[in-house]
Amino acid sequence: MSSVCERCKGKCDMDRAIVCDSCSSAFQEKYSGVGGSEKRMMDLKKERTLFFFCSECRLGIKKVPLILRRFNDLEKEVRKLKEELLMLRESNENIIDIKEDVIEKIIRVGKKGTKSRPMKIVLSNSGIARTVLRNESKIMESYGRDIAVSPDQTVMQRTHLKRVLGKLEQREKDGEKDLHVKFVRGIPTIMKKT
Repeated sequence: MSSVCERCKGKCDMDRAIVCDSCSSAFQEKYSGVGGSEKRMMDLKKERTLFFFCSECRLGIKKVPLILRRFNDLEKEVRKLKEELLMLRESNENIIDIKEDVIEKIIRVGKKGTKSRPMKIVLSNSGIARTVLRNESKIMESYGRDIAVSPDQTVMQRTHLKRVLGKLEQREKDGEKDLHVKFVRGIPTIMKKT
């Protein structure tokens, strides 16, 4: 029985070939880097303690600890998000009934670091989103400054808001006082504080 050597692409006798224990690729002995005594150890069928991994599989095996660390970090973040969501549910039971099927996904926004990052919560339908937005003041009262609720904005809306904030800043520099931005029917407008 013969196979193709992964290194030289020539035929290699499977009785003498060295086979990767991970991907099962066959190599001629001269390309495997395995010596005679090592080959004899690998040929033992019972209680085999010596294994051969090709260079690609060795690279993959070296990455396993990093992958495991990243996986553990992700697991911790998911656990933390679930805890935060549970706390949100418990404290808002009288405001809005949040069920598993209502939330499609939760996304952390921004770069990972020591500061808390905002969460983007995608809801299953616009009716629920409107209910949450209508109850924004109740949610804010429950949490104080720890939480803010706002709808997604299009690029055009974000650009317009930046322009309005720029105009507000300029008017305050020019000496106008008691100004703030208020959303009137969803449109940011500069108004005098009352």
